[in-house]
Amino acid sequence: MQRFAHTRGAEFIDAPAQLHRYRGKLERVDNAALPQDASLDLIRRIAQEL
Repeated sequence: MQRFAHTRGAEFIDAPAQLHRYRGKLERVDNAALPQDASLDLIRRIAQEL
């Protein structure tokens, strides 16, 4: 069972279809994210511009 927080509060996810759907969403977000080094570089560049 996994617990996810969202704007409606916490929700416990334990049905296989729900888990599959949420894992798919998380995987898509993970695939779209910058690699760690690139994220840190971006944050540093933005901080320098402030």
